[in-house]
Amino acid sequence: EVGEGYLCSLTSALHETLRPYSRRPPPEASAPPRRHHAIPDTLHDRLTDALAEVATTRSLPAPDRVQTKKARRRVARFRNAIRRADIRRQFKTDECRVDQTILAPVTQDDDSGQPTRTWPLPAADLREFFENSTAERQPFDYDSPHGADFRASLAALPPARAAQDQFDSPIDEEEVETALLRASRTSAPGLDGVGYDILHRFRAELLPALHAAYQFCWEHRRIPSAWKVGAMKLLHKRGALDQAQNWRPICLQNCVYKLYATILAKRLEHWLTDNERHCPTQKGFWDRDGCHEHNFLSAMLVDQVRRKPSKLYMIWYDLRNAFGSVPTDLIWRSMAEIGVDNAFVARCHNFYDDSFYSIINAADGQSDPIRHQQGVYQGCPLSPLLFITALSSLTRTLNSQPALGVPMGDGVQPTTAAFADDIKTCSATRDGIKQLHRIMTKFLRWTNMRANASKCASLDLEPDRTRSRALTSVDIGLELDGDTIPALSLTDDYKYLGIGDGFNHIRRRYSMRAKLSEMKTQCTQLLKSGLAPWQIDRSIKTYVYSQATYFLPHVRPYQNQLAGFDNHLRKGLRHLLRLPKTATNELLYAPTNMGGLGFIPLTELNAVLQVARAWKMLNSTDATNQSIAKNQVLQAIDKRYQLDRQHWLDRRDELIELFLDSELHRSPFATKKRTNIDIASLWSDVQRDLLNMKLQFKTTPALGNTPERTLQLLLPPLNRPVTAKNIVFGLSNTYRHQHLRRWQELKDQGRLIRTHKGPSNRFAQHDTGLTDPQVHFALRARLNQVETRSTLKRQRVRNNDRCRQPGCRNVETLAHVLNHCHNNTDAIRGRHDGALAAIKRMTQKAIERASPTNVELLIDTSVANFAGPALRPDIQLYNHTTKQATIVDLAIPFKDQPTSDPATSSLHVAKTRKMHKYTCIKNHLERQGWKVHLDAIVYGSIGAVLPSNHTVYTKHLGMLKREATTLDRRISMQMIQSSHRIWRQHQHLGHQQEQDQPSSTQRLQQQA
Repeated sequence: EVGEGYLCSLTSALHETLRPYSRRPPPEASAPPRRHHAIPDTLHDRLTDALAEVATTRSLPAPDRVQTKKARRRVARFRNAIRRADIRRQFKTDECRVDQTILAPVTQDDDSGQPTRTWPLPAADLREFFENSTAERQPFDYDSPHGADFRASLAALPPARAAQDQFDSPIDEEEVETALLRASRTSAPGLDGVGYDILHRFRAELLPALHAAYQFCWEHRRIPSAWKVGAMKLLHKRGALDQAQNWRPICLQNCVYKLYATILAKRLEHWLTDNERHCPTQKGFWDRDGCHEHNFLSAMLVDQVRRKPSKLYMIWYDLRNAFGSVPTDLIWRSMAEIGVDNAFVARCHNFYDDSFYSIINAADGQSDPIRHQQGVYQGCPLSPLLFITALSSLTRTLNSQPALGVPMGDGVQPTTAAFADDIKTCSATRDGIKQLHRIMTKFLRWTNMRANASKCASLDLEPDRTRSRALTSVDIGLELDGDTIPALSLTDDYKYLGIGDGFNHIRRRYSMRAKLSEMKTQCTQLLKSGLAPWQIDRSIKTYVYSQATYFLPHVRPYQNQLAGFDNHLRKGLRHLLRLPKTATNELLYAPTNMGGLGFIPLTELNAVLQVARAWKMLNSTDATNQSIAKNQVLQAIDKRYQLDRQHWLDRRDELIELFLDSELHRSPFATKKRTNIDIASLWSDVQRDLLNMKLQFKTTPALGNTPERTLQLLLPPLNRPVTAKNIVFGLSNTYRHQHLRRWQELKDQGRLIRTHKGPSNRFAQHDTGLTDPQVHFALRARLNQVETRSTLKRQRVRNNDRCRQPGCRNVETLAHVLNHCHNNTDAIRGRHDGALAAIKRMTQKAIERASPTNVELLIDTSVANFAGPALRPDIQLYNHTTKQATIVDLAIPFKDQPTSDPATSSLHVAKTRKMHKYTCIKNHLERQGWKVHLDAIVYGSIGAVLPSNHTVYTKHLGMLKREATTLDRRISMQMIQSSHRIWRQHQHLGHQQEQDQPSSTQRLQQQA
């Protein structure tokens, strides 16, 4: 009891002690600006001036309407600029909330179309509803005769002898730290107000206290009562607001408690896995693509009866408040039956003894505490494992009837697919589906749980006797608690795991017009939001593209609808980035580390996800899914080819590889049929997609302890086999590199892109301080589409391509403007000096950190006692103790690389010239006994970075790796800013020159 008192006060003590240190200092605490610096006018000051101008204009005795409109437009511009600055600043601190606010007007969260966060009823009514809904209708009897079959399925399991240390060994400090590091820092705190972010920030100081508290709870098999009080938040799902079933209760518990529950959940998960206590058809809450695997099974079931008409019966069950109504006694008894240690069961049982929760988002505030009676808390890390353990007797009983399932080849006859409480049964016979339904109803009767019959559905397919090779839907009349389960027709589907499931959904091309229209509207909303280009890029990829990546693998959409979305997004991005009409679209789709924006068209993303889905199923760790996938391919082959059965008897994987690679017709042991009646399916789509990607399934040879593996995809250029985690990224990059190659092949726009790798592309994905015009300039410059006179003449816009500056008759190319025009000499020199100053500051910092004696740093000075040419290396670093000298010069050429050979890059050429130029100084110092390293630092005038710069910084100037990386990024962005200023100055001077010159009419008048 004394220990519980200390633990109950732990969270409040943490809140009072650490909360002040977790807050950011107020703006007043920042250092005041120096007096000798002029304070620039802020946007708000300029807005005030503009409003004063409007007031002055309107107060005149005879107001000028034109001047008034101009003043009002100026006010509007400043207001828009302030709004853009505010939303961009908010995005950096809370990206999710900003995106939700922007997309809320075009996202249908409920019937009204507006997001709802508050329950519309008072707290008293809410408390009464939850007390009545969670109360047991009748006591649960584990030993009831209705549960005999389910108890037998658990009793038939072999003894559990593995991983017993998960229940016996004490909790160590490393286990606590691992759980804390893996926890999401953005997770909402409980009633104590202490979130994971606080625990993570002070983890070094808190780990001993947390470890001692958790070990105390582990030894005494209980937790303090303060940890058993949760804050229940209701989240609206869909439908009417005043209907309880349309809200999902999420319990926000103390993070100190959730961290302890995470440790117990991880131990239970290890034990269940090592002892094979996890039912293979229950895919919920495990580290695998359970939703995708179940949807794949659904598609293959329908494909099989489409390919060869036969009987198929399926039922989808919707359990009413499954997590909140599962009997807790069922959980504890099921855990004991499968062999979980009694002490561990007691620890989990104690979590729910005398536990309470309060509803925090009622219409009039927080409700009074409500006692927990049954079910598990949604939001507790341990709840998912407790729930699927309670339902394990059901899934095991259903799986113990393979004769009732659907034959899929190789003895595989699935009967069940379950993802938490989303349960589906299937059979090839009427009697079979009825027996499976009786098992389900018996389980519901035993546990006192309910299923919502109106939200359940059945699909009963049988061959049509009146038409050849056709199917018809029937209704076999199944019921739940006296209510009939709705039967689907051939034109209906059922939403299962977020994807439509049914004959119509799989049979024909699937129209995504409504979803794509919503995605287009969301893209438009983001493009018009005022966010920075890199912020819009991230938001579209995160919040719009993610909607397509889930359902695209499971449907066959119309390609013209996907292309319509791609065209809409492409036009929006081109307008956002102010790309000229002549600019190539490959910029949008090339890899981000090679100068592109990294988008991928939905038409290509669909192909990527289809191929990835096929590869994952053919190489699934679940033997059942792998067998189903291979047999489905073999069925497609049988429909299309006449095979030599004897030859392919032991070469099944090779046969599948040749078919998917579209090379089976070359084999003398397979003859393609003149006509085939096979259906369009996943496998026919994969054939087409592999041809477009120029990829093939291969067999990788055995290497060391790694055996030979068939049906593997090798990605260029290194031909490395893909894995389940990187296949989507790898295939997407295959398409992105195709766009990059097409970009590089362009004679004009592809000359500059080869030099842009790594740090020079950071501005497209992160905040680097560039303004929107500077970003637009950088992208145009990389495409060689800046409006110089040479570019305009090449585009047949004007005839004269000479420099617009007076006295300069050179061709006005971008290279001439940024590096050679004599009128821009001062600005070009300033760009060089700015980069050199940044290098100097970082080098001095490295010298001060190392604290060596007799080290001398010289910037832009001549070498002492050198009688040769008047050379002034930019950087000279002398260590008089070790007699080592480093001579480095900075070059900023205009980047260009016409071929893929790095030696043709202007950056490499500039470095070679610098090395040759200062060789005489190196020889001079070596004659004096110095050990000299001569090198060059090279940046492109539009931000390109020579990779060898990093080595110069770290190896010869003493910087840390992170300092060298930061410096490369900083100078690269500085080059873009300076070059943009040079171009603007060049335009301005040229415009002034044109204004000063008399027009043709004026010259004629002067001559007259």
